[in-house]
Amino acid sequence: SASEWRIVERGCIQRVKALNMFLADLYHDQRIIKAGIIPAEQVLANEQYQLAMQGLNLHRDLYSHVSGVDLVRDGDGTYYVLEDNLRTPSGVSYMLEDR
Repeated sequence: SASEWRIVERGCIQRVKALNMFLADLYHDQRIIKAGIIPAEQVLANEQYQLAMQGLNLHRDLYSHVSGVDLVRDGDGTYYVLEDNLRTPSGVSYMLEDR
């Protein structure tokens, strides 16, 4: 329904905004690492972490242009996030492959 969609939409917008803020912190001040919330090696050793992005100021701090928030809904109607995908979505390359 439209009212259910508004709830999901608001939640997804809020979540993607928080993820972009998280990425902005990782590539700039790294407060989350300095506070000991996330170990530095967990971030810096990750193959997806791009050292070349450190210190770059992006327009509106927008790091994720395409985000996939995988949702499930339980029997009571409550939505839960299974995972967040901030990489190229599955299937995007299929259209190029078919050319």
